[in-house]
Amino acid sequence: MSLPALENLLRIGQLKAEPRNLAEVSRMLAMARTRLLDARLTKLSNEGRFALYSVCTAAGIVHPNAHLDEKHWGSKEFAVLDPDGNLITFAEWRDA
Repeated sequence: MSLPALENLLRIGQLKAEPRNLAEVSRMLAMARTRLLDARLTKLSNEGRFALYSVCTAAGIVHPNAHLDEKHWGSKEFAVLDPDGNLITFAEWRDA
């Protein structure tokens, strides 16, 4: 939604402006920093891996035939569909 549209909703009383919550902003920044650190790793942290799968499941984008599973060829993986219908697979290989 555009800023003018939000300002219009505020003006007509359909949206209530709330003061900034610094504790919430701090929590969001801490989560973002963790995700950025995960992005540098070759393996996601347990927290990051679980969060990614959980978010994708909640969003309804996990492919119905590709839920989190340990494959016989040695990987643990799941797949999602992007808005264009492309299949994106997230995989992690087991340590030998």
